[in-house]
Order: sequence, then structure tokens, then C-alpha cells
Amino acid sequence: LKFIIGTNTTAIIAPFDFGATEAAYAESINVGVGVISSLTIGLYLSKTKKFKLTVMFVIIVTTLACLFLTFAPFLGFEWYCVASGLLALASRPERSIVYEFACELAYPVG
Repeated sequence: LKFIIGTNTTAIIAPFDFGATEAAYAESINVGVGVISSLTIGLYLSKTKKFKLTVMFVIIVTTLACLFLTFAPFLGFEWYCVASGLLALASRPERSIVYEFACELAYPVG
């Protein structure tokens, strides 16, 4: 879902009179928040090993962000950027969480 939104941001927000510049700003926010959240969640998982709690958090926040992203363009460009950042907060570190959890299951350290 995040890749579809990322590549089609211009097409998604074009009917709301936002141009390519606004789409680039929204994607920049998406990438920046995604990098920061990946680092933060990665450090959290390294210390606590609470994979189930983290996955539940990611699922809930991603679902809420997708709902918010649906209605955000009606509220204005600023709210669209907030929704895009919220989606990146949860969905960007998703793959690394799953890979690390699979490694822990396959090769338990102790």
C-alpha cells in the first residue's frame, strides 16, 4: 500500500488542486518520518524484543493512517502531509520488523 501511495501521490492529490511540488513535499515528509521511525523502532526492538507489541502498534497505526489519508485531502494540504507522515511512521519500518522477527524465530540467540 505504501508503495502505491508513494508512486501515485501526484495522481491522488491532483483532483484537490495540489500540484507536483506539493506531492514532492508530502513524499519528502513521508521518507523523512519513515527513516526516523525505522531507526527508533529498530532501537526499541533491539532493547526489548517485544515483536508482538510492535507489530500490533504498526497494524493499528497503519490502519488509522490509511483512514486518515482517505479524508485528509478534503481538509487541506497540511493535513495530507500529516497523514502521509503518520502512514510512514508505522508502515516504513514494517519490513525490517518482520525480517528481524523471522531471524529471531529461525535462529534464536538465547
